[in-house]
Amino acid sequence: MHFIRSRYGYLTGILGLLTLLGCGSSNHHTADAYLKWNIYDLSDTTMAHPHTCANVGAASVRVTLAGLPPYNFACADNQDYILGVPSGTYSITVELYADSQETILLDQMIYTQTLLSGTNDIGPANFLVNSFVLGWAISYNGVSTTCASVGAEWVALDIYYPGEAQPTSYYLACDEYLAATAAIDMGPYAIKWQAFLLDANDNELTTGTQLMSYNVSYSTQADLGTVYFAF
Repeated sequence: MHFIRSRYGYLTGILGLLTLLGCGSSNHHTADAYLKWNIYDLSDTTMAHPHTCANVGAASVRVTLAGLPPYNFACADNQDYILGVPSGTYSITVELYADSQETILLDQMIYTQTLLSGTNDIGPANFLVNSFVLGWAISYNGVSTTCASVGAEWVALDIYYPGEAQPTSYYLACDEYLAATAAIDMGPYAIKWQAFLLDANDNELTTGTQLMSYNVSYSTQADLGTVYFAF
């Protein structure tokens, strides 16, 4: 198995209209673009609880103005500038990348915008990120008990992505009893999954769940429900 590949991935909200100071690709002035981004849970429709890049597994934000090389920014900066591009009209693509620097959690084409001489505010970009959510409960001889009582440290969630023979394993702290993984690609696609209860040395403590199927959507949280581990 290999470990956390990604968490979350959907961009919502149209990037703001730009400052109106001049026009057209025919002039020789340069423009600066300012972009700010935020990350929210897909289920957080009011955008009240922002996430950090670290806890969703996002490493970088890439902005491409059509016809120009891409600009790469550290996700953790939450804002940055594109400086000194020719004034003119561009199609803008914003992409959110996972820690691997290879997994695109989102690519989103923004409608054509005009950059005029001076500073143009093209934000904010609000990323609504999806994830696998899993809850769990533990019982001993039919009586509810705790992770500590059975020496459990982790719940390992194994996800078999389409075309992958080996699972991606997400480790969730057992004492949370309900947790979300790092970001996942938006759907639609089908996965298979299985959960295991582990001690601090990755030893399996009791029988894992059956291998289950789930269809990931592009618009709803990937909630896998609650699993039960019995001793």
